[in-house]
Formats: sequence, structure tokens, C-alpha cells
Amino acid sequence: MNYMKIFGQLMGFGAMGVSFFIYQQKKRENIILLKLITDFLWIIHFAFIGGYTAMTTTAIAVFREIAFLNNDKKIFSGKWCLYFFITAFFVSLIFTYNGIASVFPVISSSIATIGFWNKKVSKMQVFFFIQSVGMLIYNIVVFSIAGICNEMITISSLIIAIIRNRFKGVKVDAASESRR
Repeated sequence: MNYMKIFGQLMGFGAMGVSFFIYQQKKRENIILLKLITDFLWIIHFAFIGGYTAMTTTAIAVFREIAFLNNDKKIFSGKWCLYFFITAFFVSLIFTYNGIASVFPVISSSIATIGFWNKKVSKMQVFFFIQSVGMLIYNIVVFSIAGICNEMITISSLIIAIIRNRFKGVKVDAASESRR
């Protein structure tokens, strides 16, 4: 492994350190802010290890998080914003396609976008769980050691958060979204 890949892996481990705390947050804004910090570290990581689809989708995700942090402003509050970012992820695939594994970051980023669009943290966590599984597969293919470790920790963190929410007595009827 050359120095660039080692540096890339180290940046990934830095992002991983921050990532663990993302899904333990109770406020949507805190989740998005911490996600923004990790995204910058992941962009560097994927650039140095050659995971260009994930690098590109992560760069687009930075703008997504900025837009979603400002969704109280009229320009960012419409559904067009949701569709714009999902479309941007799929367009990025045209420029970065390098085999079927390249599809995983695009689909995962689209799923995460739907998660960020939700106002309810418990729903966000479910979308992020699905997104993490997709990125775990991609990280295995591109041999991102930090990415594999990160997704394992993220999945564990999400499972803990989802279980913790269930034991707090917050029961949500998935069909009607009403509390019992």
C-alpha cells in the first residue's frame, strides 16, 4: 500500500471517529452538521484510495446537507430540492462508472437523501441503516478499510439508536405514522 492510500485510509478513520456520534443525536440539525464534517473527510479518503464514485456522491452530499440545513428558507423547502439531489447522484454515475459496484454509492446516497428529507429522526435512522448496508458493500469492493469499519460501527450505532427509541416507549405505526 503506497503513502497516498495510507493517507486516504487515515482520513477515513478520522471520518469514522466522527460518524459514530451522528446517529446518537436527537436533533435533525445536529445529525446534518456532523454528517457534513464527516463528508469532507470521506471526500479526501475516497480521492486517495481511488473510490471516485463515492468521492463524487459525497461531494454532492455536502451541498445536499447545506441545502437541508437551510430548509426553513423558501428556496430550499420545496420537493424540487429532494429530486434535484437524487438526480445529481445518478448523473454523477455517468462520469464515474467503474463497474456494477459504482451503483452502490449512488443508490445509497439517494436513500440517505430521502432520510435527510424526513423530519422524524426515527425514520431518518431507518433510511440511514439501509444506506449504510449499501455503502458497506461498496467499501468491501474498493477495499476501503476505514469505510468497512465505519459502516460496521454505523450499522451498530443505528441498531442501538433504533432499539433505544423502541424501549423509550415511542411506538410508531408505520402505516399511519401516528403514535399509539
